[in-house]
Formats: sequence, structure tokens, C-alpha cells
Amino acid sequence: MAAKRTRREMPPPSSSKEEDLQTKRIERCPVLLGKNIDLVSFTFDVHSFHIEAAFRRSKRVKITQDLICSILRLEDGGIRLYTTKTIPYIEEYNLVEACRRVTGETLRNTCTPKHKSTYTYVLCILHNIIAHIIVPRKGHLMKVNHYDDFLLDSILLGRKLDFPYIMLQHMNSVLSGTKPKALPYGMILTKVFEHFRVSVHYSITSSSQSHRYHQYLHSKAA
Repeated sequence: MAAKRTRREMPPPSSSKEEDLQTKRIERCPVLLGKNIDLVSFTFDVHSFHIEAAFRRSKRVKITQDLICSILRLEDGGIRLYTTKTIPYIEEYNLVEACRRVTGETLRNTCTPKHKSTYTYVLCILHNIIAHIIVPRKGHLMKVNHYDDFLLDSILLGRKLDFPYIMLQHMNSVLSGTKPKALPYGMILTKVFEHFRVSVHYSITSSSQSHRYHQYLHSKAA
């Protein structure tokens, strides 16, 4: 507990040398898939975000949809639907038709998880992207669920989804569980948030607050 209090009460770096030491400390933190955090290769927005999350007077950073849109350069808006265990249900989505589109077969048992081998080659590639960036998971990727079918079917039909909302809900579901899981965006955010105990609980900020925060990031880089 003493170590935790020390890390939480750690003052901000007072010189570039101390900041370099902190950066090297982050780079040594392993992440999933055996990779290390490489701040140099990040884009400006992501690089600034990690520095802010780590060093801004040791304050917790609240993750919002506006912030995710800014970091990942995504558009806000679209269908807001996230589920982990139940079948996705919206008026324009039909499970049987979606299964036929992604596998070419008629769904016999809606409660039986399918295998990735039933997907076409192109959809297997899309599923890998989804499983690594949008809703990451640990372990093998051969087992798929109904929400995977929903995301793939939406991509095939051009159905617009609110990906920042989906990512944020996935973050909340990850932290609410007892078993360690992965967070979105290359799985690098997982270790950064865990190391600095950054809260990712959903909160709403006004557009003016979000605008001022983005101006602050750009002024730091100027």
C-alpha cells in the first residue's frame, strides 16, 4: 500500500531529464503480445495523450467519446450497441440473415458459438482487425460470438456504428470484471491505464471543455 501511495503522490517531472527517465520507465512496461510501448512511433495526438496521462500533475484522466474521437481520428455518431453475452438486437439487424451473409450458411442454433473457420478469407482478416483494435480479447481468435457477426455484417452492409461508444463500453466492461482483459487501440492503453490507475469510467464533457483540452495539447507541442 505504501508503494501505491508513493506512485499516486509522485510530483510531476521538474526537468527534461526526469521526464526522459519516466518515458524509459513506460517503455520497459510489457504489454500484451509481448510488445513494448514505443512512444516515438506514435502519432502526435496519441503521443501527447500518453504524456498527459502519465505526467500531468499525477491527475486522473477521464476518457470520453470526444477524446477517443480526437485520439483515433474517428467520427462520432452511428448505432450505439454493445453486448458481450446476448444476441445484438436492433430493428435493422436480423441474426439469421447476418449469419448467412458472413458464413454463407443458414443458422441452425443461435446459442451455439461458431468457429472462425466458417468465415470467408476476407472476413477472417476483418475479424482479426476487430479482435485487435475494436473489442480486443485474450487467447486465440478462432472462437467467434454473435457480436462479432454483428460488427462484420455492419461492415459488409455499410451500417454506420459509433465506434468510440463501442470502445468506451468495452473499456468499462473490461474493468468491471475480475479477470484481466485487454483494452482497445493496439492493447497499449491497457498497461498505461493500469500503471497510472487512470479512470476510464464514462463521463460527459461539454464541447467547450473538449475544445480547450485539445487546444492545450497543441500548445504544448508548439
